[in-house]
Amino acid sequence: SFVLTVGFVTSFRLRSLEQQARSLQLQTERDREKLRGLSLQMSKALEDERRSISRELHDQIGQLLTAIQMKFNKIDNSKDSSDRSRYVQDGKALVYRTVTAVRDMAMGLRPSILDDLGLVAALEWQAREFERRSGIIVTLNLGGHLSELPEGHSICLYRIVQEAMTNCGRHAEAKHVELTLHGSKGHIFLRVSDDGKGFDTKQSARRGLGLVGIEERVRELGGSAKVRSRLGRGTLLEIEIPSGSEVHA
Repeated sequence: SFVLTVGFVTSFRLRSLEQQARSLQLQTERDREKLRGLSLQMSKALEDERRSISRELHDQIGQLLTAIQMKFNKIDNSKDSSDRSRYVQDGKALVYRTVTAVRDMAMGLRPSILDDLGLVAALEWQAREFERRSGIIVTLNLGGHLSELPEGHSICLYRIVQEAMTNCGRHAEAKHVELTLHGSKGHIFLRVSDDGKGFDTKQSARRGLGLVGIEERVRELGGSAKVRSRLGRGTLLEIEIPSGSEVHA
């Protein structure tokens, strides 16, 4: 009887372990599939970004440089001093537009204002540019110990806000965005809310690469991120991270 009991318990335990092993294997396969999907999304996003930069360089910068070259040709070929003077002024205006376009592209890739003036000034600039491009009103509430953050924290927070605003501009159909960022000695609190159309958070398909990227950055900082949204009631992103150790973005 004792032997039968031991055999039964052992057999039950083995079946339980086999079920656990199968469950872990299935979970591992699902995780691998998810990682493959994210990898493909990342590759596509990088390719789209390269295509966008290439198009801007060709369509905007290339056309401006061609126009400048044409103005110089006109200056060389013109015999009238008044015409040459007008062409020179036109050329100066084109050079200014080219410098402005290159600066805007550089700021989009890596904002020098973040290095020169800090996170607060960079977020204020970002909000103004977002308003200008999208027509969506942005309210900023910035306070606390934000000037003392490590560089990695500042870069990650800037990119998180950038991604959140990009998502809002592309998908939310909002009229107003409110951004609150407050830094204390122990924690940093970030809150981004909009009055857009919202979405069903239970639908995992809506968790696009932008939100995944935000969550990854927050995880790198050792923090937590929560997203609340309802159809027709806007979206709320809340992030809390520790303000201590350096993180490289």
